[in-house]
Amino acid sequence: SGNRDALGGQTFWSTTAEVRFPLPLVPSELGMTAAVFADAGAVFGASDFARANIANLIDDETVRTSVGLSLLWNSPVGPVRFDYAFPLTTGEGDEEQPFRFGASTKF
Repeated sequence: SGNRDALGGQTFWSTTAEVRFPLPLVPSELGMTAAVFADAGAVFGASDFARANIANLIDDETVRTSVGLSLLWNSPVGPVRFDYAFPLTTGEGDEEQPFRFGASTKF
């Protein structure tokens, strides 16, 4: 469409497998761990509006997969997570986002 808006889909599926483990040589009192993960998923079923108004709409149900590493920290204000992912399968027009940061707070 040229404006880079996400079109989404009406149906999706996703799955994740993750294995967490302590970091060698890092005291457990620091609350830091690591993980390896694998993700897979797909989005499909573009809306009728999108189909009617987007000339080069890609709605191919391609399964995207990735593997990666995470560093997790149970900080004093809440969990913090840094992820690095490597795509294994992608679809046409995908933009890769290898790094991700996540944080939440404790109540």
